[in-house]
Amino acid sequence: MNKKIAVLFFIFISSSIASAEKPFFSQPFCEKDLYQNDNLQIKSIDVKIKKYRKWTENGIRIITGNFRWIPDKYKKRFKADIIVEYENSLKCSFQGSVRHNGDQKDHIKLIDNSIIQSLDIHLKTGHIYGITKFKLLLNNTRGVFEDEIFLTTMLRKLNYLAPRTMYLNAKINNVSAKMIFQEKAVKEMLEYNLRREGPIYEGDERFLFSLAKDIPDNNLSNWSIGMVPLLESGVNAMLAKQVNTKLIFMNEMNPNISFNALSNLNLIYLLYSNMYKNEKNNFFYSDYTLSNELLGFYQPDKILKLDAYNLLMNSANASHGLAANNRKYYWNSFGSYFEPVNYDSNANFSKKPSMIYLPLSRTIEDGFIYLENLLGDIDIVSLNAEINFSGIKENINTTELKINLLQKNLKLVKKLFQNHDQDLITYNNKTEINESMWTKYLSALNKINTDIMTVRQIKKKEFEVCDKSLNCKNTSFNTEEMEMILDGSLVLKGIDYQYLGNKISKNNLTSNLNYNHFKFGNSHFYYDSKIDYLYNEEKNEFNVYQMEPGARAFFIKGKLKDVTINLYGNHKNEKLNNTPKNFPVDINSLTACLSFIDMEVENINLNATNSTCEDSINLINVKGKIDEVNIRNSFLDGLDIDFSNIEIHSVMIDNAKNDCLDVSAGSYKFDILNLSNCGDKGVSVGEKSNVIIKKAKINSSSIGIASKDSSITELSELKLKDMQTCVSAYNKKQEYSGAFLKVNTFECRDFVKKLDVDKYSKIFIDEEL
Repeated sequence: MNKKIAVLFFIFISSSIASAEKPFFSQPFCEKDLYQNDNLQIKSIDVKIKKYRKWTENGIRIITGNFRWIPDKYKKRFKADIIVEYENSLKCSFQGSVRHNGDQKDHIKLIDNSIIQSLDIHLKTGHIYGITKFKLLLNNTRGVFEDEIFLTTMLRKLNYLAPRTMYLNAKINNVSAKMIFQEKAVKEMLEYNLRREGPIYEGDERFLFSLAKDIPDNNLSNWSIGMVPLLESGVNAMLAKQVNTKLIFMNEMNPNISFNALSNLNLIYLLYSNMYKNEKNNFFYSDYTLSNELLGFYQPDKILKLDAYNLLMNSANASHGLAANNRKYYWNSFGSYFEPVNYDSNANFSKKPSMIYLPLSRTIEDGFIYLENLLGDIDIVSLNAEINFSGIKENINTTELKINLLQKNLKLVKKLFQNHDQDLITYNNKTEINESMWTKYLSALNKINTDIMTVRQIKKKEFEVCDKSLNCKNTSFNTEEMEMILDGSLVLKGIDYQYLGNKISKNNLTSNLNYNHFKFGNSHFYYDSKIDYLYNEEKNEFNVYQMEPGARAFFIKGKLKDVTINLYGNHKNEKLNNTPKNFPVDINSLTACLSFIDMEVENINLNATNSTCEDSINLINVKGKIDEVNIRNSFLDGLDIDFSNIEIHSVMIDNAKNDCLDVSAGSYKFDILNLSNCGDKGVSVGEKSNVIIKKAKINSSSIGIASKDSSITELSELKLKDMQTCVSAYNKKQEYSGAFLKVNTFECRDFVKKLDVDKYSKIFIDEEL
């Protein structure tokens, strides 16, 4: 060990001197041009860490430290320049910060007397393909890296949440290596996968390595040195935590959404820790996973999707990503279930599956059929193109062979299921959670940390805090403290706080989707207690009545065709002295009085009056054609459309206190727009949308049309009157670039400012009247 330290010290001094002689690469920031690099492959990434001496010293201490699990004190952030070179030789320089990434020492090694290690990188300026937070990983840390890239790409094609992953040339302080680029599970990843921003959770490893932290770094395996039993003690004290806790500062409802979801997920983790090793089970903690029946809230379609995910991971020998401590979940508030986020899978397609992972749902056989169909229907040409863009060069035959290999492995997994002890499978179907299960958890927790307070939520901002002797008292926390409770970092007067869940009489899951349900055709209509509805079959009209300001309803899944849907907002004409209830979102993250989610539409009409929500009507991930939209008197936005591909013949909106029409992250065509009295924008186009408008007439608005954040907006004819600003194009969010706005025939009267465009964007006007 002493010889190793001496060699590394020599490397440190030599490289520091060399660094001092060579100044860091300096280049102006690559402006976020309209013509982006999203369709260009990355040639290389060069990371220049500014405090080079301290960074190198930190790396030496990790390598020479007599520990197996890298302490957090070696994961502090350093400022850096990140230079990206694309295939067209364009170089973009971004400011950011980096830290060491990884729990064990497989994430750091010596190459030719230089240190190379996995990095966690946050860009402070600019973006790479819309990504601002990502990891650069040594290629031995993700199983077979070609299979990892194949798996993450395929999962996205199958509508699962998986990070964009690439294989590229990297250089860290002049040390070159091939590395894996993988985006982090944050807002940009959700929106790229057409999900609205919401809570993301993961296994809380805060106590996992506590008892094993002093195990020395030597040649003995984790099993031989006695580490595994210590890790399992940590697993028994593991619940979940939220990773994107800043959400709770956005509005008053988000803390409730976050705490309610975490309460449910903690119960699911509690069942896991009580089941993987008990009087009947004797599984290693990573050979057992979480219950899909609970994660799917007993909804057959959600359980089916979750089962197919587990079976695919099993078939890809990517079960490392099924271990409870490695799992990540997105709380899908619209569907009311925990959606898996692929992470740290260690895929290896060529290895034959040797076991199946319990618990299995009672409908697992349907999961096999569902996955067989998914793999059989996948677009291999498109999949191959995306894999090649990600830095893996393989022909179409290789892609097809890998799909075939997964299909063969799935058959092996099915045999493992059929040959498994069926009584044991049935025993592990158990999903009932009872109060006594907390005994094992609290016992394990107190062995690890005797100075700990457990926290339960009683109601909004009110909590019950208990010491290890279960002496409890009611207390309240400010928003900053609630954030730290969610992410497992709250320490007050040297005492750690651990969140357990809601204070409820029975420890069963509580669904946020407390809506009434009506099956309408092959779609589903959900509505809260303050909504009435009436379907007139003769006229094919569906009328929705808002009996109280802020009440909500939504259609989800299926298809609506040749129907007129009318929203009568604030039906009782109640006077609004304050903002409506559940503003701006309700417990299910709905912003509109009437929403349409994950569905197709054909030749329908939408009408709304006097709505009392942030949006009158909201379309989310909707495809198809709409004939007419008519909206009058909106509390804020009139029509809001997200993640959709929609054609609308005619839109008439009058008197919206914010935007009349707001579209984002999709493709949209409008024949006729007639908008008036818009408090902010007549039309707001954002988040990489493509919009084509034939004729637009907008009167009395702060801004006529705004195209922003990588959006392209084209109009054949635009007539504006009574504007502060006629048209605008600009970049607002870091993860996007500039915008484009083109008008063939343009007329604007009675305005203060005609054009407002930033240096990243373009406005073209062919003919001005």
